[in-house]
Amino acid sequence: MPAKYFISYPKSGRTWLCFMYHYYLARLLNLKYTTLYDVYQQMKQGAWGSEWTHFGTEPRESRGFYHQADLTPLLCAPTVFLTRGIEDTLVSYYYHMKHRECPPYEGTISDMLRDPKHGIAKICCFYRMMKDNESNFKSLFKISYEDLQESCLCAFGEMLHWIGFNVYTELLQETVEQHSFKKMQKLSRQPEYMGSPLAPTSDNPDSAKIRQGKVGGYGDVLSFADLEYINRAKDILLG
Repeated sequence: MPAKYFISYPKSGRTWLCFMYHYYLARLLNLKYTTLYDVYQQMKQGAWGSEWTHFGTEPRESRGFYHQADLTPLLCAPTVFLTRGIEDTLVSYYYHMKHRECPPYEGTISDMLRDPKHGIAKICCFYRMMKDNESNFKSLFKISYEDLQESCLCAFGEMLHWIGFNVYTELLQETVEQHSFKKMQKLSRQPEYMGSPLAPTSDNPDSAKIRQGKVGGYGDVLSFADLEYINRAKDILLG
């Protein structure tokens, strides 16, 4: 049962999961590659090909709030849904907008939270859409960034098993070890990844694709007023 779609909101840990997934496939199938983006392209046309999508929520789309997208293609196919805590996602999204988009976002993080094109309303509408349609999926596997951080071997292994792979303990351990936070940061600075979506855009640490990699870091960035605003929006839009 190959997973046809992997869906997530931007800055939910998709790059980390995608790299582990394609590393495991490459080792399992003995594929040759220069970067793991090559593996993605190789697999895309085969039986194990999959689409990794933010379903119209990418920063560059800049849509006001989030439109009620047509989920029909996903409802009928095996889909992995990657989630992350909303507060951490928004902070990571802000640093992406500030340091990785061109032109960069000019406002403060408080401005962005209240921006209908990028803020709390948009992410809540996305999660509400998924919540309202969850029972309509023919086959859905949910995995969270927090679960991957707490026990990557268990969470990633369960996902591989659900997809239909043989889960080999040694290969699973190797995959997780090779994609620790520190090794992902190091990988992003390797010559073969220069100019790729993984590479930093400047010497500023906040420009890194692999920036902090922790749960609950939003507490160091968001003000009490910001958190109150987020909680009110979540109560209204998520119920």
